[in-house]
Amino acid sequence: SQNQLQYVTEAVGDLQRLRKLNLMSNKLMSIPPELCRLHNLVSLNIDNNPLRSPPTEVHSKGFGLVMDYLKRLHNSMTSQNLHLASLGLVQFPVEAQLYPSLTRIDLGDNMIAELPKSIGNHPNLTDLSVAHNQLTYLHPKIEQLFVLAKLQLPFNKLETLPHSMSNLRNLKLLNLTENRLETLELHICKISTLTDLRVSHNRIHTV
Repeated sequence: SQNQLQYVTEAVGDLQRLRKLNLMSNKLMSIPPELCRLHNLVSLNIDNNPLRSPPTEVHSKGFGLVMDYLKRLHNSMTSQNLHLASLGLVQFPVEAQLYPSLTRIDLGDNMIAELPKSIGNHPNLTDLSVAHNQLTYLHPKIEQLFVLAKLQLPFNKLETLPHSMSNLRNLKLLNLTENRLETLELHICKISTLTDLRVSHNRIHTV
């Protein structure tokens, strides 16, 4: 603790007998997911660091949730499936931006307000779920998800959708249930591959 550490090597995950790790008051921006392999660890102090991963809303809730978060990240490295649902996240996770080979991202039941430009950096993504969040904005770069087949966005606050979505040429399922859409926009109708479009419980008055 109380050093100038900016980085913790992933090799720390090999210290299988480690029980306590104090990284308090350094300059760490992230904690390596490999720490989840420390099955004997009972205490991890990462207070007073400018952390982005795990984010404040995770590490402020204690050791158990931090380890669960790291385990989910570690699993995604092999499964290419990033499951960060029900964690109280307020922003699109920085880790998703670091793993461009992901095929599935599940961010359901959080408090995320927007999908940023970086969402377009996942050329292999086939399934994206951001259900039950606070979404008001989708960045137009979502059009770069060329193989996306399922887009789940129900129970959000979307009023409009980017015109670029018409370029999602492999999209089959689009779930927009329980949003604030007032019209079924023409560019959505141009997605010829759609077989399942869900728009119930919106404010649509024009089709």
